[in-house]
Amino acid sequence: MANTQKKKLRIFMGLEITYWLLYSTMGSFAISYLQDRRGLSDGTASMLLLVRILGAVLGQILLARLCDYFQTHKKVLYFTCLMILPMGMGLYFSTELTGIILFSFLFGAFQNPLSLVLDTWILQEMQDCDGAYGKIRAAGAISYAASSTLFGKILDAFGYTFLITGMAAFVIIFLVLASMISENRSGFSHKSTWINNAAEKRAAKNRKQIIHSGFYFSSRHSLCYRYVRQ
Repeated sequence: MANTQKKKLRIFMGLEITYWLLYSTMGSFAISYLQDRRGLSDGTASMLLLVRILGAVLGQILLARLCDYFQTHKKVLYFTCLMILPMGMGLYFSTELTGIILFSFLFGAFQNPLSLVLDTWILQEMQDCDGAYGKIRAAGAISYAASSTLFGKILDAFGYTFLITGMAAFVIIFLVLASMISENRSGFSHKSTWINNAAEKRAAKNRKQIIHSGFYFSSRHSLCYRYVRQ
């Protein structure tokens, strides 16, 4: 049993590392690419970040419902990861602003919530292993810090085509690692409906909380980006 948990810990650390490597391609450098190659202004770039965050908010709600309804994190993880590649490619190859906005929304709807689905799966599988989640998240943080710097150097040396090739490679690695873990579905106690308890219904109707959350996420990302650009 201990050996099984250690194996899961190593694989989940690999998944967390790979997720942030994946995020550090189009997730981190899409705006720079679009400004350099598509000539987008700072104002348009900030608007695209808002669109992507809106996609992420709606995407995480939908994916959470899918996990509960189908009683699986692993299969939803597969689906989400597979969708990142075509949405990222659509964003990369779009030349018209309408297409860029559409794919920014769709890319955000899958790229950002993938981390949440992964985290939920980790917590379910590793709940009996003390300190496991902290170690896994620490590995991801180190991966993101290192890859953000390294990939910037790679882009300077080899150009933006690395965004597509790197994204494809990390999607494949992520899927292979995920396939190495068998899912424990004991955490799903019953067949879920889309909104299945009073607390969720209250949260869905709490307009103040929804507005506050939307303003927080949108302003945080857009203003941070404008500050860094200046």
